[in-house]
Amino acid sequence: MTTSKGPAMKLLSAQTRIQNDDIRAVMDRLRAEHSDHEIDTGDAGRWEFRMHYGSLNASFDDHGVLVRVAAEDETCLSYVKMIFAGHIAAHLSTTEGLRWHGDGTDAGTPVFFREITVVSSTKLSPHMQRLRFSGRDIGRFAHGGFHVRLLLPPAGRQAVWPTMGADGLIVWPSGEDALTIRVYTIRSLDVAEGWLDIDFVLHPGTETPAATFAQNARVGDIIGMIGPGGGGLAETSNLLLLGDDTALPAIGRMLEELAPSARAEAFIEVDGPQDRVALAAGENIAVRWLYRHGR
Repeated sequence: MTTSKGPAMKLLSAQTRIQNDDIRAVMDRLRAEHSDHEIDTGDAGRWEFRMHYGSLNASFDDHGVLVRVAAEDETCLSYVKMIFAGHIAAHLSTTEGLRWHGDGTDAGTPVFFREITVVSSTKLSPHMQRLRFSGRDIGRFAHGGFHVRLLLPPAGRQAVWPTMGADGLIVWPSGEDALTIRVYTIRSLDVAEGWLDIDFVLHPGTETPAATFAQNARVGDIIGMIGPGGGGLAETSNLLLLGDDTALPAIGRMLEELAPSARAEAFIEVDGPQDRVALAAGENIAVRWLYRHGR
């Protein structure tokens, strides 16, 4: 994703100033970590980075550093703030003095959070359960990555959802309100109708909270979701897709979104023939199923 779609695109932006004796060393680490994304400004006192979600510009003076971030929407802007604030927290052990000014909301409910409700549950195979969720304002989840983080509240407790701190970092509920967080793929969604499907692999064992939730989910159950993120369909004419059960939702979505002019070959490992699920087909798609038979 680029930070601009053309000259008419108006970017959102925010800034923060940090004064700390160690900030230059911390910023040097950030520069080293993101050297592949740095843009030459021709000014030793000003750095600029173009990253997946947006851009970051740092200007230095004797009193510290002024950081400006920019992105094409509030979700991406919030992500860039989090990337920077996370770096500061990791290397300074504090975000004291880091306060954002400008576009975006840095308090209250995260702009990328949605509360979603189970509306149906379908067994796709012996080891795959599909849950359909309803949600409000899910249009942003139709682009910008296939993946989301599902937030599962503790059983028997009223859910307490995360909030945003003034430093741009997520404030997570803790103690008895702590959430179980797992990354999943949105298998399909209908923005107009307000629903999305997520497929859960039913892993064996007891330490599988998301699989356990999916297996026991009832209509009306409520969980949280943040995102989107991760990858999407690669812009290429040839795709080689390799994965097991857990990759099936992403592979399935990629095959559905494949351009007629592109070609995809997928090798998918599942336990047995009974675990095959329906995937998009066509002359430009070749799928080979591999079986581990309990191994």
